[in-house]
Order: sequence, then C-alpha cells, then structure tokens
Amino acid sequence: MPARQLGLLPAEENKDLQQALIKLAAKVEDEINIDRLISLAQGAGDFPLVYPENPPIFRTRVPVGVARDQAFNFYYQDSLDYLKELGAEIHWFSPLEDSHLPANIKVSI
Repeated sequence: MPARQLGLLPAEENKDLQQALIKLAAKVEDEINIDRLISLAQGAGDFPLVYPENPPIFRTRVPVGVARDQAFNFYYQDSLDYLKELGAEIHWFSPLEDSHLPANIKVSI
C-alpha cells in the first residue's frame, strides 16, 4: 500500500487503490493457507467483547460534531457506533470546506 510521511495514503487519495487491492489479494492467495487459517480461527473459541458494565447512557440525544473531509477521514466505525449507542447524534462537518460548525454543535473547553 502506498505510504507518505505520517502513514498509509488514505483511500480517498489513493488513485491506484483497486489495483493495489488486487495485488494484495493475489499475494494473500499465494502465501497464506486460507483453509488452515479458518480452521485455526474456528477452534479459537469465543472472544468476549468488554464494555463497561453500566455505560453512561444519555437521557436525551447529545449532538457530537465529527470532522470528515480529505484531511480528516480515518475513523473506527465501532467507536462511532458505540457513541450512538450511548446517545450521541453524529453531525459531520468539514474543517476544510465549512466556515462554521453544524448549528446544534456547541464548543466547550
């Protein structure tokens, strides 16, 4: 995968992403015994997810502004989903394109 100074080139900037994925898939097929890997994984048993016992669930929806554009584009979907489970309402904005935060987002420091 192409990289730059601070890490991998984001998918949005990688013009050759499809070709890179095809090469990566061929390499995996050539060098990894997928059937053996699946067999090992099936015998591994359950992997428990650990969440706080009593997470703070908000009584009302809490608006959360999340930057998303060419400069801000890497997020763990599980983290966003968990915020939603806790009562967050995600509002996307672009620091590069937007002149202000979404109307219902308040800044507190």
